[in-house]
Amino acid sequence: MDPLMFGMLAASVIGAWWTLFITIPRCAAARYRSRLWKLRDRAIDHLLSGELESTPAARDFIDQVEGRIRFAHDLTLFRGAAIMLGVRFVGLPDQPFVPPAPRASDRKIIHEMQHQVLHADGRHLLFGSPSGWVATVVLFVAATVRALYLRAVSHRRRGFRDVGVETAERFVERTYGDSEHPDVLVALQKLRPSSAPVSAFC
Repeated sequence: MDPLMFGMLAASVIGAWWTLFITIPRCAAARYRSRLWKLRDRAIDHLLSGELESTPAARDFIDQVEGRIRFAHDLTLFRGAAIMLGVRFVGLPDQPFVPPAPRASDRKIIHEMQHQVLHADGRHLLFGSPSGWVATVVLFVAATVRALYLRAVSHRRRGFRDVGVETAERFVERTYGDSEHPDVLVALQKLRPSSAPVSAFC
């Protein structure tokens, strides 16, 4: 191979690897930190304005957000899953995100901000690292296959039901005649919402 072509190919491979595994995850971590900084500043603004009381719940929430900011570059789907499995293997009890606040207004504010933090966590875990990209593709494929399977099963059941209704209609017509049991034919018609009324037997 020509040395120039080899050098260009090697540079392209190294550049692609650097972009996928270094540049994009760092940009995703910076965006994740930006969201968390805004949530932390909002919580501090609530404390300074008096809308949020300085309770252990509020302080723990701010500590949780700052911890995420500090270790944003290490937070990937693979590492998060490994930590969760390790916690379950050790058998540690489930702990709440933060302890409940005494005031109802404080609980409402903290709950809203917790939801936003968890939403930011999910986006970063799925779109902020190669392991998250792989999981996103797998989940998308699994959801698509499941939707196609459920649609096929639904059409198949509908087809079996229509065949059963037609068979029952023929049985009623041959056994009882056209007019002895019209209520039975009406009930059979209701079982076929997508079909026209059975006029041949009425």
